[in-house]
Amino acid sequence: MPGFEPREGQRRMAAAVATVIDDGGTLLAEAGTGTGKTLAYLIPAILSRQRVLVSTGTKNLQEQVFFKDLPWLRESIGIPFTATLMKGRTNYLCLHRWENYRDAVDGNTGTTGRLIEIGDHVLLPVLQEWAARTKTGDRAELRDLPEDLPLWNELSADPKPSPGVAATAKSFHVVRLSGSFTFAVAISAAFAGMFSNTSSSGGRATKRSLPSMPT
Repeated sequence: MPGFEPREGQRRMAAAVATVIDDGGTLLAEAGTGTGKTLAYLIPAILSRQRVLVSTGTKNLQEQVFFKDLPWLRESIGIPFTATLMKGRTNYLCLHRWENYRDAVDGNTGTTGRLIEIGDHVLLPVLQEWAARTKTGDRAELRDLPEDLPLWNELSADPKPSPGVAATAKSFHVVRLSGSFTFAVAISAAFAGMFSNTSSSGGRATKRSLPSMPT
């Protein structure tokens, strides 16, 4: 791997992860900044050729794993595997809620039990332009939208799973996801294939893929 620097802490963690994957059990690992924890669990997971669910605490780490680390590993270690990025449905725009909100702001009427404010009129053009062009409805595309914006709760999809999400989970043997899961990446090294970014917005399922690797 070009530019790779061996780290003893990373090597020991990777060995511990590999042992748990092979023999079963539970591993609680703690390592400092700069250890290389992400690669320490991704590499053993890929080499095991088992289906693995990686759950992250933040969207930033999830995107790093999916868009940076996994493509880099795929090119570096030469093992075909598939990966799917998954998020809770509240991360996606609900078209029905969006249309109700847009009509309420245009008509200056109340929405979801509150009155329309000046901020709604400011945000409406931004949301309208994005809603017209987005193919996934993923709020992560709105980089300038604050994470804690209360308005998003009025626009996001219902947490209940849709057929599109269920089909995605089943195809990667992630048959059941608890309601508390936030961000995850499902990895399968059992079959050659491609990366895919599958999401659901208002019942729609979309997929973004990278070219498959020859076996």
